[in-house]
This record gives sequence, C-alpha cells and structure tokens, in this order.
Amino acid sequence: MTRSHRLVRLAVLALVTTALSPGAAAIDPPHDATNLPQGCDSCHTTHASFGTLLDPSVGTSVENLCASCHYAGGPGRDASVHACTGATCDATFSVSCTVCHDPHKQRQNLENGSTYGMLLRTTITTPSSGARAVVFTGNTGPHSFADGDAVIDGVCEVCHTQTTYHTNDGAHPASHLFASLARCTNCHTHVDGFRPGGDCTTCHSDRSSGSAMRLSGPHRRHVVSEGYDCTTCHGCVVDAQGQIVDGALHANLQATVCGSFTWNASTRTCSNIGCHGTDTWTNRALTGCTLCHGDATDRRLPNRHQTHLADGIGCAECHAPVVTSNSAIADLGLHMNGSVTVVPGYNWNPVARTCSNFTCHGETHQTESW
Repeated sequence: MTRSHRLVRLAVLALVTTALSPGAAAIDPPHDATNLPQGCDSCHTTHASFGTLLDPSVGTSVENLCASCHYAGGPGRDASVHACTGATCDATFSVSCTVCHDPHKQRQNLENGSTYGMLLRTTITTPSSGARAVVFTGNTGPHSFADGDAVIDGVCEVCHTQTTYHTNDGAHPASHLFASLARCTNCHTHVDGFRPGGDCTTCHSDRSSGSAMRLSGPHRRHVVSEGYDCTTCHGCVVDAQGQIVDGALHANLQATVCGSFTWNASTRTCSNIGCHGTDTWTNRALTGCTLCHGDATDRRLPNRHQTHLADGIGCAECHAPVVTSNSAIADLGLHMNGSVTVVPGYNWNPVARTCSNFTCHGETHQTESW
C-alpha cells in the first residue's frame, strides 16, 4: 500500500470516527433534517474544497453558503451579512455570519436555557474587544440584543465601540428609540445588514391621504397636502430622504425642530417664517404614549378610536395582549412591532378589518367593521 493510500484510509477513518462519536455530527434545528431534507453533505464535501470543506456548488465562502438559503423567498429567513458600506464606514463593521452564529448548535439554548437562541454563539470574538460572553434569550427586554443594563452581554452591544448607543464599555443612554420597549431589529434589520434604517411609518405613518397621521398638529396639511419633507422642520434629525442624521436627537421623546425660523418649545410656536409669520403648532404636549398615538382630542388614531376613547373605553379593552392600561405595556415583543394586535376573543380579521361574535361594554358585536 502506498503512502498516499494510507493517508486516504486514515482520512476516511477519521471522518467515520467523527460521524460515529456521540453528538459530534449532531446539527440542531432549524439546520437539521426536521426543517429541510438536508444533512452534512448539503453544505460540506470531503473533496474539492480543501481547507474549508464547503461545497463549492452552494458557496465558495461562508457568506455565499449562508446566502444560498437566507434570501427573500428562500427556505431560510431573509438576512444579509453585517456589512460595511460607504467610504466613511469603518471596515470593522463587516463581520462574517459565523462570528455571531454557530451554524450547527443552539448554544444559547444549551448553555443559557433560551428557547430563542437563533443559533447565536455564547462567546463572540469581537473585532476590537476580544472574546465577550453573550446571553440571548429573547428579542426584547433583559438578555436581548442590547438591554441597557450594567452587564454588557447583548449580542449587539458586546462589539460596539464607536456607536452613539449601547457601547461595550457601558457608556450608553438609558433610552434609545424607546429601547426598553422596542427590539433593535425594528430599525436595524438583518435584511439590511443591521445598518440603521427600518420603516419610519412604524411610528410616523406615511403620506397617503387615507392614513391616520400619528403626528401632532397640522402635520397632515404640511406633509400630505403641501408635500413638505421632514427635513424642512427637522433637518438636524433627518435628511430629505428620511435618513437619520443625528441618532442622539432621533426618538429621544422630544420634538427637535430646526430650520430657517425660530421654534419656542415651551409655547410650541414657530416665528419668523416666510410662509405664515408666527403660528402655534399645537397646545398639547407630546409625552409618553401620546407622542405616537395621540389621545381622544386629536385624529392620529384611525377609524373609531376617538369614539371609544371618548366613551371611556381604554386601550386594554381591545389590545390586552399588548397593554394593561392606557400607559402600561404588558408584552414588549408585541408593542411597536409594526402590526396591530387585538384581543384573540374578538375574532379580529386584519384583512377585512372586522371583529365578530363577541360582547364588549354591554353590546354584542357581529362582524363589526372597524
């Protein structure tokens, strides 16, 4: 037997021994055969890919391999690599999929008792801060992406050294886009490689005439009727394309106004404006829930909300899975997630926008159109 034959036999024996070792070849869901008819050879080959053992037919790199399933309409969740774009972007912003994810094992489930592990590692080798422990048990609240507590173990915050919020030295503000209520991926989506963005209409509504403007005062007239961009009055916060230019001023529970006019925050008036001199925007302060949702006195909530609120019917009457009162959040994962959650017993049809077969405040509703 030649030396080359002996080497081949040893290699095959090593592969077989590894495959037979308890747990060595195990792959956790969703990457195992319970999700797709796949096995090791779906991604790996023992030939023609020396060094990485990646199957060149599905990807010549880890990123290519992951993208062969993780794309819009693909068998895996749509995702893009945590990537650097733009001339001024720090190259360390780009990290490979496997820096954060172990494609074979649900480490968070095994080591931290999570049921929402997303194949995230429990230790991440960061670009500039060495190996850092990560605990990830849900997408909001404690042990989420970045929960803002004194223990820096969120999957996002363990790496951050140059961000405005949630840096791994603990120097982060108490609130960033209602951080205690919202998940980071509402605005930093995996589809966009975690670059800041997201859907502005989650909080601010849009320009369509039929949409309820979740904004104060004459926003509908200015934004919808006159077609003004946000940057006309809020240029220090966003640009003409709606991109955030100052994260510290955005979603800080205050309305930041700046432009070629004078804004008085206490009286809520603008002056020295070419179009209408001095004018009062609104007399109602925008704090807490009313910042996005308004109250019974304005029209920022659609359809019959004003009627119900004026009758003393609270938010929890219809949205109890989300809130326990008009100001207390019950489920952080359901709040600000871009969809409307209605009490299950009300038989809510989000397509037809109807409730049916329930009794509320002494009145029986049958296929009631909202």
